[in-house]
Amino acid sequence: MGLKKIELHKDSNGEFYFVKYAGNGEAITKSSESYTRKENAFKAIVADTNITLSLMCVLHSPMEIPVIDCTGPMPVNKLIRFDENGMINVKDIE
Repeated sequence: MGLKKIELHKDSNGEFYFVKYAGNGEAITKSSESYTRKENAFKAIVADTNITLSLMCVLHSPMEIPVIDCTGPMPVNKLIRFDENGMINVKDIE
């Protein structure tokens, strides 16, 4: 099963971490680090996802991975898109 989604969370110390989920809904990994700034956590998600995708050799075709930001009162959906050239684009999902 491939990577299905990533969720960004905030712990009781106010730091951010992320969890990757497989296509079957099972948690694959929790980030080994926490981040004091949400921006740094999101950069780590992009970097970690890019490494994962490179190892899986799927950058030869476009791929999108939803990231759900669960740190606020309402979840916010973002989409990380890897294009055929390996470029990364992040956009908000309405």
